[in-house]
Amino acid sequence: MPCLIPELLFGIGKKLIEDRNLKPIIKFGFSGKESLNILMNVFASVTSVGIYDNQIGIGWDQKCLYFNVEEFPKCFLYCMGENVKSLYIEREINPIFQTIIDKIISQKQLITFSAGKDSYCSHTLKMNKFLPSFSSTLKELKIPFRALNEEIIDSLKIETLSLVNCFNFSLSKILIQCGNINSPFHASIQSLTFIDKTGTLYLGKEEFKFLFLIFPSLKNIKFNMKYNGRIKRDLSALLNLSKMLDFHQKLFILFYQMNLAICKNICKDFI
Repeated sequence: MPCLIPELLFGIGKKLIEDRNLKPIIKFGFSGKESLNILMNVFASVTSVGIYDNQIGIGWDQKCLYFNVEEFPKCFLYCMGENVKSLYIEREINPIFQTIIDKIISQKQLITFSAGKDSYCSHTLKMNKFLPSFSSTLKELKIPFRALNEEIIDSLKIETLSLVNCFNFSLSKILIQCGNINSPFHASIQSLTFIDKTGTLYLGKEEFKFLFLIFPSLKNIKFNMKYNGRIKRDLSALLNLSKMLDFHQKLFILFYQMNLAICKNICKDFI
């Protein structure tokens, strides 16, 4: 059944990539013209890409397998980009990845974008210029708080927003940073996550109320913080606020990075 051969070869090529061993990939790819074309099609089908200084993550369904770009055949590298729906950029964009970035921009079908905690000071990633290209497709955004600006807010309508390294600036500054509170950007967000390793959250009652005024479609809020001994105080304050305020059908979630013993100790007073 000759018609099945390309499908079988495609499956073999994809399995080799998922095994994350470059030697068999290269051996298979350069064993003949047909296998080379098949493998190039496999790389072209990649939907998730992660870009680091000297590494690239590739995969499907937001699961990436990582390779050293210096050992990665360029002919395969340049195949990727046209089907990418999920993109992560650690900080700088190595020029070798520019072809992939250009293809992603030209296709305008990115759904998920995330960037490393120091990406706001990148010299090669200008999020306020890059992200508006995906104003009609982007649904999930995870970036440092410092990277959020009016150009991004004015151009996007997303469902999920995660802000990294934000509590050093206090929530009040975050709310001010969000700009025009009547924008489609704010109205579209259903899930909001604050990620910070300081473990300290300063959240007053009025700020908490204002949070729901700014993001009227919120269904859940997540706080992802590292324990530093003051989380119990913050948790108590937040639970008291949740009792005082009317959340309607909004779901309020707290998630802390800590071991089980600490978690049990903190939560025992609130059960």
